[in-house]
Amino acid sequence: MSGLEDRFFDIWKRFLEFEIVRSKHCLQFAGTANTYLVLQVICWHQLLNVGEELDDTSFDSTIEQWYLH
Repeated sequence: MSGLEDRFFDIWKRFLEFEIVRSKHCLQFAGTANTYLVLQVICWHQLLNVGEELDDTSFDSTIEQWYLH
């Protein structure tokens, strides 16, 4: 078995905890759940636009292109 299959519960639990903490911070930043949702949609759209033009899909290249658009 792979490491993921052997440690699925531990990994999934940490992922969900991360998502909860991230959502809490984002809600505090956005002010309301609706604003938070709109920000997520805008960021997702921006990421898709950036990704379509990338030859180098590394983290650094993606971040650099994010700020150029």
